Amino acid sequence: MIKKFFLSEKRKYLLRTAAAVAVVTLMVFISDISGEKEIIFPELAALALGAVICERMPWRVSTLQMAVFMTISAFLGWFLAKVDGIPVFIRIMGGFIICSILLIKTKSTMLPVLSACILPILTNAQSILYPLSVIILTSEIILIRFLFKKWGIITSEKTKEEKLSRRDEITRFIFVTAVLAIVTAISVSSGFTYLIAPPLIVAFAEISYPESPAKKSPLILIIAVIMCCICGTAARLILCETAKLPLFIGVFVAVAASFFVLTLLEKPFPPAAALAVLPFILPHQAVVTYPLQSGAGIVIFVAAVIIYDYVRKHLSKKECGEENDVLL
Repeated sequence: MIKKFFLSEKRKYLLRTAAAVAVVTLMVFISDISGEKEIIFPELAALALGAVICERMPWRVSTLQMAVFMTISAFLGWFLAKVDGIPVFIRIMGGFIICSILLIKTKSTMLPVLSACILPILTNAQSILYPLSVIILTSEIILIRFLFKKWGIITSEKTKEEKLSRRDEITRFIFVTAVLAIVTAISVSSGFTYLIAPPLIVAFAEISYPESPAKKSPLILIIAVIMCCICGTAARLILCETAKLPLFIGVFVAVAASFFVLTLLEKPFPPAAALAVLPFILPHQAVVTYPLQSGAGIVIFVAAVIIYDYVRKHLSKKECGEENDVLL
């Protein structure tokens, strides 16, 4: 019956979108009634977009790997947040490097693990509820995707395979780590924390891949990210701060609006959706400047990737030219 009713591709898409909005809203609703802010995991919006709304997941990862990697990264971030005496810069870069090595070694592109690790460091999450919440929420996404595939609402099994040579992968890793270290140092020293909002780090890592579809239109990407930041900020300030409505209502509006914006721009970019939820766990004074800081962050990262790609292509052409000279 379910398969017959949802034969229309439009109906399937609307159902997947409704499910994605519902699971994120439910997370914040539970946080509201329990009073536990550390239950809120903004990257859930990215997981919902990538694994529920999109038929073909944007990450190279198996279901088991997704569960294991998100668990490891969440506990790693929680542990690093609790460690005293280590500068925030070292903790952020340490978490990033460990998670990146895990992905490189397993040949996976499950980049949301970076956000799962770095978020508790930036928010100083101390409760064990944070990693437990990540585990439960990731399991929900996996279950929804399984059921939707079983019911024919999701029909695609394939994820994009992007094969990089070991040399290219190491070069990419060094580039991303170096740029992130510079921006993190600026962020930590200046107090502009959300230059390195965790979903922005995921976005940077995503567009650093040579064949990333997200960077084919960099201006649209920047607009999409900033619009999602504005959706979250406006919903938090207008609905929750001014109208005094519960957080889950603000998140419902923010996530629905961000999914609409990404659909309108034809840019299903998971990190942007997570950026719409992040304002709901920030202190009030940080929310106002959040779009400006995150907007500056995405501009820096996109510019860095454009320069990196230009240099890489230039060097590649030079190497090809030298090889041709040798052959001649």
